[in-house]
Amino acid sequence: MKFYFSKIAEIKPPEIEQKEYEIDPLKFGNIFHNSLEKIFKPYVNNEIKIADIDEIKTKIDNIIMETISEELSHAQNATQSGVNYIIFNVIRKYISNFLEFDKKYAPFNILSVERSKTYKGTFDVNIHDKNHTISLISVFDRVDIKDDKIRIIDYKTGSDDLSINNIDELFDTDKYRNSKKAIFQMILYSLIYKQHFPTVYFEPLLFKSTELSYNQNANITINRAPLNSFSTDIFKSFKEHLILLLQDIFDKDEPFMQTCLLYTSDAADEEDSVD
Repeated sequence: MKFYFSKIAEIKPPEIEQKEYEIDPLKFGNIFHNSLEKIFKPYVNNEIKIADIDEIKTKIDNIIMETISEELSHAQNATQSGVNYIIFNVIRKYISNFLEFDKKYAPFNILSVERSKTYKGTFDVNIHDKNHTISLISVFDRVDIKDDKIRIIDYKTGSDDLSINNIDELFDTDKYRNSKKAIFQMILYSLIYKQHFPTVYFEPLLFKSTELSYNQNANITINRAPLNSFSTDIFKSFKEHLILLLQDIFDKDEPFMQTCLLYTSDAADEEDSVD
């Protein structure tokens, strides 16, 4: 129903009065992603080495401060607020974790960062004996390459899962809802990427800011097997499920149904907005 309310009926949730210099979950996600984009954008189509990462680490504070200022409409002394100061340090810690993880992988080449390139995927569906082509747009947080291996990377600040037992879990929204959405997103991204580069080897990875400092694994696994461009059966099964879902969404005779699980709208919006 959330999709219907926001995208079809265009009903917006009531605005909660908030001071423009306060960092809410949506702004937190924007600051986090935009800071990382600023960090890596100068290196697009170039090699990034260990020395570069060491230099980047000296600039983190200024980049985050600049991004916070932009997000908060250039509010003066934005981080002097106690909560905002804590958030600033959390974002700095998360980004530092990412950079330490990258440092162990360096050198590598950056191919694109968040808004520097988008990819469109097309999916053919049949609704009431009429063929339709549905276009889905993907924006990857980062794509890099090393030794002919491409990594499609998505940054996460939440508690998203890295593994599932089977594709069915991704489409059982009543049971799993948010915990599997990052895997759903990355398999969809992989399908779209394969449409553009069908012969290229790549690995989709989830960089979880809360875990990279102690868990050096960013791979997605399906039934314990790492997901990569050779996961043909996984992509085939996912696409079949996706086509059925798209048919259901765009079928005018199929009503939108409320989820069986109950969540407060604020909690659901906050969880969806951070990443």
